Amino acid sequence: MKQTQIDEFRKNFKFLAITQFEVGNGWAKLLHDFFVSLDNLPEGFLVTRVSRVYGKVMISAFEPPNNWFDLTMTLATESSRWCEFCGQPGEIRATKWRYTTCEKHK
Repeated sequence: MKQTQIDEFRKNFKFLAITQFEVGNGWAKLLHDFFVSLDNLPEGFLVTRVSRVYGKVMISAFEPPNNWFDLTMTLATESSRWCEFCGQPGEIRATKWRYTTCEKHK
């Protein structure tokens, strides 16, 4: 993810305890909407990692809310429908690694 996008996320979402995202820019809107939707966060909540696992976005956290598993599994499922590189509709594709890409980026 581009550093300018990461800086914007860190400015707007104080619970991000990371300096890099291990995903492409195409998932920026998806991540933004996810972070905005988080409410009633427990004291000490921190996002510690944002990465791609088997072609889907995964988020790790310290002191997550009780519904964290459901929230992140919904996000992972949604990310498998959008190209990680450009944000257009896509699907999981397997090469040496699994990526979610559109036709243009496959």
